Amino acid sequence: MLCPICGSPTKVNDSRLAKGHVRRRRECLNWDTCVGYRFSTLEVQVFGHSRDFGAISRKDMTKKLKKVRKELNSTLKTENLLRKGVE
Repeated sequence: MLCPICGSPTKVNDSRLAKGHVRRRRECLNWDTCVGYRFSTLEVQVFGHSRDFGAISRKDMTKKLKKVRKELNSTLKTENLLRKGVE
C-alpha cells in the first residue's frame, strides 16, 4: 500500500480483525516528506471463501460494503473538517 500523501511505501503497525473486515494502522516510510504520517485502512473480502472471514453471500457482502462505505464517508468528513480547522 502506498501513502496517500506522498505515494511512498508504507508499513503495517497494527492489524485488527473485525466483523467482515480487517482494520490496519499504517505508517509512511518516507521521513523526508511525511514525517511518519499514519493512517488507517479497512480491507474487505469482496466475494468467495476465506479462512478468516468464512463464506460470504452476495447479499451479506452488499450489506457489509454499505456499512464500510458509510464509515469511510464519516471518517473522510471528519478528516476534512479537521484539515479546514488547521488551515
